[in-house]
Amino acid sequence: MKALSIDLGGSHAALAVLEDHTILASEEVAVDATLGLAPVLPALAATLHRLLHKTGAKPADCAGLAISICAMAQRDRVVATNGKFDDAPHLDLAAW
Repeated sequence: MKALSIDLGGSHAALAVLEDHTILASEEVAVDATLGLAPVLPALAATLHRLLHKTGAKPADCAGLAISICAMAQRDRVVATNGKFDDAPHLDLAAW
């Protein structure tokens, strides 16, 4: 089963399409955590779509999306940050 992943740091994000234990495609994107998460989301989405296209997969082929961010999360919401992406608690990530 395929999955999407985002490892979100303060200056860059590493994104990938995985299948089982294999990275099928990956890419890094520059980000600026001080600007917030909302301005970064379109670039992350575009990158994931580009990676899916490279692998010939569609979003429906993926079991889900894993996001790694230095923050406290509860279910599908960020509840606290460490000074990076401070707008994250106000975003509806499930809807994104």
